[in-house]
Amino acid sequence: MLSLSGKAGKAVCLLLKMENRVRCKGRFITKSKLRWLENVKKAATLKQRNPPFIENTKSDGRRVIDLDYLFEGLWCHHFKQALTLRDRLSEKKMGLASIFKVKCSKCNAFFDISTSRSSSTKNFHKVYDVNCKMALGTYEN
Repeated sequence: MLSLSGKAGKAVCLLLKMENRVRCKGRFITKSKLRWLENVKKAATLKQRNPPFIENTKSDGRRVIDLDYLFEGLWCHHFKQALTLRDRLSEKKMGLASIFKVKCSKCNAFFDISTSRSSSTKNFHKVYDVNCKMALGTYEN
């Protein structure tokens, strides 16, 4: 038996193995709907674990950018076409690094383009090279 609780904890969905049917709030639902509810629950828990960031739709000011890495990211792999930062939708600032959400003008796909290389730590947090280098430069001087 599998149970899922809804937004306010009121809705409970049960998968009865004997009947091989799924009920949610007293009504039968499809298994794809049940998988969707499970994914929503997983996404909510992952969203709580992500580090805080500043999201901005207007990009003003100066940035520290690794140009080679940025140029590698400005490419639509579907249509083999260059992307432009003029089609950016939003920006997330992670210290000195930024992540731009850019839309392809041909296929309308969205791409997250980072301005610096990153690496993951043991607990799966992203650490951007530009932030590490700035901290190291501040410490050594």
